[in-house]
Amino acid sequence: MASNDVRLRAAAIETRLAVENLSKTSDTVTRLIHEAESDHAIRRRNAFLLGCLANRDVQADRIREWLLTWRYEADDAGCLGTVEGLALVGSDETLDDLKQIIQQDLSSDVRSAAIHAIARTGMFTEQQRRRTLPSLIELAEAAIDENTRKALFEALREITAQSIGDDAAAWREWYTAHAGSS
Repeated sequence: MASNDVRLRAAAIETRLAVENLSKTSDTVTRLIHEAESDHAIRRRNAFLLGCLANRDVQADRIREWLLTWRYEADDAGCLGTVEGLALVGSDETLDDLKQIIQQDLSSDVRSAAIHAIARTGMFTEQQRRRTLPSLIELAEAAIDENTRKALFEALREITAQSIGDDAAAWREWYTAHAGSS
């Protein structure tokens, strides 16, 4: 799942579903949701598996809705599961969900996970990632905690392969000059 190649991550999803012996059916989705609802200790794991299923076109809309209901968990584990699951879905809608989490979540760890998911670990295409650049630059310009700012600059470097430092104005200038080519 750490590969730069989204095709290898797709193969890893298939492998994980096989290892977990999960069939790609609505019954599996229902079972994983019910398990996670009744046992919060496995919510993060099941959110990940649900994201895997959604990525393989198994009830993606339903899974996204459930993942979003777990977004406001009292503990970071549930929220991190939501981030991981949404990232695996890999749709434009879940990309927007992750950007909203970056803007609104109270936990620096959850925000950092969402940023990392957009930049690297999610199942987003290069084109989808590049479309987030203006939002990520805008978020970096905002008054947020230092860990989130560092994660945003790291994500900008990861997505663009540019070695610009931790300066939002420099990133804005670079983006303005290169917007047509990204």
